[in-house]
Amino acid sequence: MTEVKFYEDIEEEQLKFAVILSKTQDKYVFCRHRERDTWEVPGGHREAGETILETAKRELHSEIEEIVITSNLPERWTYPHIQPELMREAGKRGYL
Repeated sequence: MTEVKFYEDIEEEQLKFAVILSKTQDKYVFCRHRERDTWEVPGGHREAGETILETAKRELHSEIEEIVITSNLPERWTYPHIQPELMREAGKRGYL
């Protein structure tokens, strides 16, 4: 199983994945990957030579089939052992 770690401070070059968590007007933004029927927060693995912002932009544009804005969390996550934990931690830290 994939382990998710959270850090207070980290150097950008140590970041391996970009994840985009978004909330607007008390609603969350989720997407459906073009090859799946589950919901997720956009993001993915960082490629060699990319900044973390470039990773986030590439992942957002390359994978998204559909976007939904909702006040409810998805019932069917693409990665149910990772994405709910990301949302909880972001909420605890005041990011969402």
